[in-house]
This record gives sequence, structure tokens and C-alpha cells, in this order.
Amino acid sequence: MNLYLDLHDGKKGWEGFDFVVAPDAENAPTLYRFTGEGYERTPVCRLDYFLDGRYLTVQVKKSDLGITSPDFAVDFAWTDNVCDREDNTRFTGDILQFYATGDVAPGGRFRYRYEVK
Repeated sequence: MNLYLDLHDGKKGWEGFDFVVAPDAENAPTLYRFTGEGYERTPVCRLDYFLDGRYLTVQVKKSDLGITSPDFAVDFAWTDNVCDREDNTRFTGDILQFYATGDVAPGGRFRYRYEVK
């Protein structure tokens, strides 16, 4: 499962997203920053998480995202099992696979928004 984040900060990321929360090699939730070179990303930090029955909470600090203002907006989308059509074990960044494989919320390229004013 991946959580894509867009801060609207004018930086080039991947398809408008600046960050993704995804499992690292040890399956720990990790915050990655997109480098602006396609789907390439670099790790920022591991994240704290809490699992309570069927509920998962992942803690992403504003400071990890570089947010310093008390007023901010973050657009986000969740995906699960989105993969390359040729290889269902990986995803290399074709955003059209958001329509063809796995589950995406909200659907396709739509995004939710969290806003603090």
C-alpha cells in the first residue's frame, strides 16, 4: 500500500506528487521524496506506525515534509497492488496503471485534500 502526497510547493516530483509513503526493503513504512526524474525517489525517513486490529495509522510529521507554516494543504491518494502490466511484482511509474491495476482511492488520478487554515 502506498500513500502519495502533493504539497503544492512548486517542486517537481512525479506526476505532481512530492512524496510517497511506501514500505522499504524490510517492510517498514518509509517516507520517500521524488527526485523529479520520473519515478525515482530517495528515502527521507522511516515512519512511526500503529496497528490496532484492522486499523493502521501512519505518522508523518510536518517537519519531515518541510512544512513550516501553520496553514497548509496536502493532496493525497492511496494505492494498493498497482503494478506494471508486464510485471505484476513491481511498479515503475506509469500513472495510467492507476486505472488498470490494483486499487486506488480516490479513483484514477483524483486526490483527496487535507487543509489546515
